[in-house]
Amino acid sequence: MVHSQKKARRLAKYKRKREKWFFNEEYQKQQKLRLEKLKSRPGYEKNIQRGKEEKEERKREKRANFRRLEILKRTTRRK
Repeated sequence: MVHSQKKARRLAKYKRKREKWFFNEEYQKQQKLRLEKLKSRPGYEKNIQRGKEEKEERKREKRANFRRLEILKRTTRRK
């Protein structure tokens, strides 16, 4: 079996499962309850904010590393 066929089959399987969950009212109710429970926990907003800040920090570091690499590429001589 070709790898892409395997991958397609696996993706189709998960797509079917996801659709089954998505249209299941009981599952939707459970998800809403879970979210409400999460939001009611102390520090929820703070954690969300911290997550956003960490994501921004990673983005900045990635950009800085990329720039550093570009400069290195320009300045080093190739044999």
